Amino acid sequence: MSLHQQDGVHVVAAVLYRAGEVLIFRRGPGMSGAGHWEFPGGKVEAGEDATSALKREILEEIGIVIEVESYIGENIHQYPSKKIRLSFFWAKVPPEPFHLAEHDAYRWVKPKELDVQILSEADRPIVEVLKNDFRMKV
Repeated sequence: MSLHQQDGVHVVAAVLYRAGEVLIFRRGPGMSGAGHWEFPGGKVEAGEDATSALKREILEEIGIVIEVESYIGENIHQYPSKKIRLSFFWAKVPPEPFHLAEHDAYRWVKPKELDVQILSEADRPIVEVLKNDFRMKV
């Protein structure tokens, strides 16, 4: 078994923020995990590094160009059909509007007010880290 298979599919997610809030998106109908909220992102393709993959995924999913600031942490999560290694990164959000290709809604929320039960399971562990970050003290 390769290292990639042991760790699962490498997925990246952006924690987009402004003024003490983070941006979450709801998975649209027909998508896996439809109805759950998440930090946007997607799979790292062969030959891509994590930040390049994240920039590409955000442009595809939301239609914005982001600047990836720093690595937050990661979570390895086993779904019934697959295992993923989800890496989270801070990114400042550019001005709206957003184009929602895979999501049907978005909202700004303070991490301390975020109900983790509405998030996709793989995104839940990062919330405690976000609550304690200086970016959220605004």
